Amino acid sequence: MLAHPKLIKRVPVQEVMAFPFDGIEAIYYQNTKKDTDFFISYAVHHDLLITCGSDFHGDHEGDERHGHVGCMSMPEEYLEKFLKKYNCNKK
Repeated sequence: MLAHPKLIKRVPVQEVMAFPFDGIEAIYYQNTKKDTDFFISYAVHHDLLITCGSDFHGDHEGDERHGHVGCMSMPEEYLEKFLKKYNCNKK
């Protein structure tokens, strides 16, 4: 998985996303709606998994660089695809 691609600054993010990742953390705490839409579209177009993350690093007072546990969510269809890929389905 490519974690928080929004934070990639030194090279064009498309160059990094071209590597053979299984998926992209397309839904991320610091993303704008435009960022999220772009990463989801890229993932769908390239048949990549879509993940979601808050980037939680612990309960540090005043930490605005990271989200909190439970502050992010994603559609169930993305989770189902992830579970299927890694044979984690209950079905």
